[in-house]
Amino acid sequence: MKHGSVNQRHTRACPRSANGTLIPHRCRGAWQWVLEYGRDSTGRRLQATKSGYPTKAAARTALQQAVRMYESGVAVTGQTVAEYLHIWLSGKHALKPKTVASYSDLSNNYLIPHLGHIRLLELQAHHLDRMYAADTIGKRGRPLSPSTIRRIHAVLRSALNSAVKRRLIANNPADYVELAPENPQRPKALVYQSMCSVPDRRRRRPTRRPVPADAAQRNATWRGDRSALGRRRP
Repeated sequence: MKHGSVNQRHTRACPRSANGTLIPHRCRGAWQWVLEYGRDSTGRRLQATKSGYPTKAAARTALQQAVRMYESGVAVTGQTVAEYLHIWLSGKHALKPKTVASYSDLSNNYLIPHLGHIRLLELQAHHLDRMYAADTIGKRGRPLSPSTIRRIHAVLRSALNSAVKRRLIANNPADYVELAPENPQRPKALVYQSMCSVPDRRRRRPTRRPVPADAAQRNATWRGDRSALGRRRP
């Protein structure tokens, strides 16, 4: 397999001769890498390219990363996140139409506006952190709740998991993002009470009530205790 090449793209401002060839000069154009990874059924060469690097070293580093992805079995393509999300949503035949509509709504309103222009191979966790930091206002102008952000993240994570299975990316960057808790526990306020208002819950001994004299005589008579009543004289 070829390891690709790195070259500099010339602009219209670059000097040219009368026949249109370039004159040796110090070019100001951006650098790009080109990777050839095979041929199709018709014999045409299959290439992947990426430009916009300010220096030759930056383009070479990006080329080495693309070569490592190709050697690991990941398809090196120029597919963007928006293109992939549309393809992924169109293939969700096992889901209910209402669920597919919800996924499409979250993708079109939040994911594609922030991540759609990024190449799928170049999507990193810091892109997702920036999206969640900036995506705080919903369609109605209200701040997004943590539960809504978690639903958006769940859709993106499911889509990227499918991309990993299809060998479009090496790993899922959504697995390395930490979200805010959905229902944070709020601390309870401490209420101070005076000692006078606190009821005394100690067990108190019951008070013994005095027994009336006539009741004592009736009890003694019922028990047959004649000594308590005194003996009668004949």
